[in-house]
Amino acid sequence: MAEENIKLTKTIYSAKSIDGLVDRSFSEFFKSKDPITVDRLFSIYGEIFYEIPKTGEKSHTTLIQQSQDYIDDYIDPRDDQIELQSQRIAELELQVSELLVSGTLDTVTPPEAKSVNIRVKIPQGSKPGNGNQTGTADQRNAETITFKFTNAEGITTTELIKFINIRNNNYYFRTKSVPGTITYELDGKLERSLAKDWIFKSGIKSYTIKESDSDPVDLVLDIKPYKD
Repeated sequence: MAEENIKLTKTIYSAKSIDGLVDRSFSEFFKSKDPITVDRLFSIYGEIFYEIPKTGEKSHTTLIQQSQDYIDDYIDPRDDQIELQSQRIAELELQVSELLVSGTLDTVTPPEAKSVNIRVKIPQGSKPGNGNQTGTADQRNAETITFKFTNAEGITTTELIKFINIRNNNYYFRTKSVPGTITYELDGKLERSLAKDWIFKSGIKSYTIKESDSDPVDLVLDIKPYKD
């Protein structure tokens, strides 16, 4: 048998050229050290809050709608105020209709606005305590308490109250309104660094001012703060 020569070839790659051919990186699967928890979710939510669109498929609007759907007994606190204003509109429409029928609409005199004084009372005591004598000046001045008043014409006024303004456990709010249904409420909290915060929520209160009422109309709003 004749001898046959076999030609062998070998290609040599430099370290620089092999980088484009071979993936030298190393990866592994690992379990996250930070599992998703409620606290972590809200932490992430706070970081990207302003990056979330207001509307759209993945937006603040979607989050609100999903949460409201989940809470079967969700009640918007503004519903009571809307209902009261709707009743007031119905009353006024009925009055206008009666005046049109009687032909006295042109001679009717608009009701005169009455002064309204509302005294907010925060009871004194150790539970949660006499707030105007507790904590630092900055804590007592925490601007986290609001007073909202809506007159019978549907005009709303909101005042920011410093806690130190509530001297001797009283705060006086003075305004005016024509006869009709008014609403008012106090909402907020007093932050305390070494103890639980104090929460102030009166809920929406209402009163119907009558033309026969004395002027001013004196109202009292009792607030019983509780610890957060």
